[in-house]
Amino acid sequence: MSDKIISPKKDTINTSVINLEQARYWFILYKDTFVWIKNKDILVYNSKNCKSDLFKINDITTKVFEAFQDIHNLYCIELIDLENSIVQDIISRIERMDAGRLICQEKESLKPIVLPPILNFQPNLEVIENNEYSIIKGKAAHYLNEITLYLNKEDKLTRQLVHLDYTKLKENLSILPYSSVSNVNLYAKSITKYVYWEEILEFFANNNIEISINLRLKEIEDFHLMENNSFFNAITINIEVENGTEKDYRIALSKLKDKFQKINWRIFISEEQEYRQQEEIIKLLEQETYEFIPVFTGKNIAFFKENVYLTNNDLKDIEISRKDIFMNQVLNSNYFGKLTIMSNGKVYAGTQMPAIGTINDSVQELVYKELTQGKSWLRIRDMEPCCDCVYQWLCPPPSDYELIIGSPNLCDKIFT
Repeated sequence: MSDKIISPKKDTINTSVINLEQARYWFILYKDTFVWIKNKDILVYNSKNCKSDLFKINDITTKVFEAFQDIHNLYCIELIDLENSIVQDIISRIERMDAGRLICQEKESLKPIVLPPILNFQPNLEVIENNEYSIIKGKAAHYLNEITLYLNKEDKLTRQLVHLDYTKLKENLSILPYSSVSNVNLYAKSITKYVYWEEILEFFANNNIEISINLRLKEIEDFHLMENNSFFNAITINIEVENGTEKDYRIALSKLKDKFQKINWRIFISEEQEYRQQEEIIKLLEQETYEFIPVFTGKNIAFFKENVYLTNNDLKDIEISRKDIFMNQVLNSNYFGKLTIMSNGKVYAGTQMPAIGTINDSVQELVYKELTQGKSWLRIRDMEPCCDCVYQWLCPPPSDYELIIGSPNLCDKIFT
């Protein structure tokens, strides 16, 4: 494609006629500006100031922005005759969002060069596959940033607790001091009844690994730790709340607030009334670190569409960095680098997907399998309808909600 955009007074573009007597201009986009063209929309997004503008497709807007997308033009096109109203509108809106500018060639005759924001990294899975898992054998630890452990679970038939094999667990966790893991999440049916409870806490303390203990509000009264006060500062307590009363909250605070500096409330809600009740209690008790987590019951899709789904206005207000846009194109930040080990020894990269192995597998084998065969770490918005939307790489990456609800997107964006 030529880097010249000829804009005569008519709303058509004649690339075969150039009036050399008219003033010539360079029209450039800045390096932090992204352009996406999908269906009937053209989205321009400035990742530096998080401003965006949506243009409707017509002959002239398409010609201009397709020229910008042509890598050979290096984000600089030539304009001749600026009297066309559509071209004037494009220039005005681009300059207003500080995404680019117009330069008269009388002041700058040499064509400016701007490097468009193009991702120059792709996970080279073919290389990994050809070299088997040996290519990441020594690097597997660096991929990991979070481990979640389910220490025990009640067997439905025997009603007995099934405990995670600590010997095998310790073998796999020996890689943690050499990894990027900064936190380990602990869950259980009855966490302090885990048969190796004190041993596992001591292991984390000796290796300077912070842990997050996730407790249900109703089990706080039975919760206890070994008296290792020096380690308490490395522990975050996440209290999971379902229909909690003010009394429940106060019991939890009286039990934990003097021992632990970091207490977070994770409040599960499935309807508006629950939200209002729990918010009132949190404010009454002057708690500052809390989050509300919507729960899909199968019967509350209206609640999700009202409170979780993104509207067109939400999409227009998205603020995301250049780095995160690139990240959304190659990996899923909700899952990447995370492994979950269940009490039965099965290992997951995403709990809504099939297991990628067991605790008997090495971390190297598990990471290799997820990178080459898994469906969580590299799950991105490349499916319909997201792949046909200009907001494809601005939206948050896919989560468990899409899988649980059975919808590939959580927005009210409708394509016509």
